[in-house]
Amino acid sequence: MLFNWNSATRVPMHTSESANKRIHQQMNRRIEGFVDGDPTRIHQRLQELQREVDMDRAVELLTAAGSLGAWLLGTTVHRRFLGVGPALAASLLAHAVNGWSPWVPALRALGFRTRTEIDHERYALKVLRGDFHTLPDHAEAVRQPAAAQILHMVRC
Repeated sequence: MLFNWNSATRVPMHTSESANKRIHQQMNRRIEGFVDGDPTRIHQRLQELQREVDMDRAVELLTAAGSLGAWLLGTTVHRRFLGVGPALAASLLAHAVNGWSPWVPALRALGFRTRTEIDHERYALKVLRGDFHTLPDHAEAVRQPAAAQILHMVRC
């Protein structure tokens, strides 16, 4: 597929099945460790998840650092390094369009996750903590406009 704008599937689609499986198993084990529902531990983990660097940001960071490094080497060591910058820009474009980048296999092997995968863990922890215990019952939901219902359900 030339264009895949679905952020939930575009990186996993270009990741080995074993790496995807390992990432999901690790997430399941972490969530199972919070089943006791200790709100303090869950809160700490949620704060960690807020700071976790996702795949897109990691690819952006590596590409930017590589481009700056290539420019520096190209202006101080040898001009041939200047050709690395456009190649990195092309890889960033490929990642933006379909989720593929030369960085993806290595980053996934290191355990980097997509924003969607991080959000799955985040919302599972919020469920364990009881954040959604105030969901309206069906009779109450019918009386509210759809947007108000949805916002009420996901309000953190």
